Amino acid sequence: MTIQNLGGLGDFVGGVGVLVTLVYAFFEYRRNRTEREMQAAFEGEIAWSDFNLAVAEDAGLAELSVRSFAPDAKPEDFTPAEQAQLNFISRAFLHRLEAQWFVSHRRGLPPDIWRKRRQWGRAYIESGMGRLAWEREKASGNLTPAFVKEIESAPLITTLPA
Repeated sequence: MTIQNLGGLGDFVGGVGVLVTLVYAFFEYRRNRTEREMQAAFEGEIAWSDFNLAVAEDAGLAELSVRSFAPDAKPEDFTPAEQAQLNFISRAFLHRLEAQWFVSHRRGLPPDIWRKRRQWGRAYIESGMGRLAWEREKASGNLTPAFVKEIESAPLITTLPA
């Protein structure tokens, strides 16, 4: 065996090593992507749970939230302090919803979870105070146009508890 043959063998072994590394990297990438998607879904569910628990821990806030879901609810039905609370609750809800929309479009949230959130979001913006909050957030430029279109085009198949 000559030096040239050894050199050729070395090139071949090196090429095989590169291919094995690329195959390994591909499978590792897929595994990591799946784990990231699962983590995003888990964190999204925890975020909603934390949001609901925070409201539930304050009886007055929970009652205020339910009153605001009434189809005929209007700002005059609430004190200025209640309106302020509803404003910040609505803003937090809409921003969490938009964050989940963003994650869903980056393949980090399973489609069925996003479908649930989207439908609930649509029902929310059809409620009396939800519509007001939605219009206020849209007018302030806090929501992206693509997100607004996504929510407004969702089928209205559920209603909020009143």
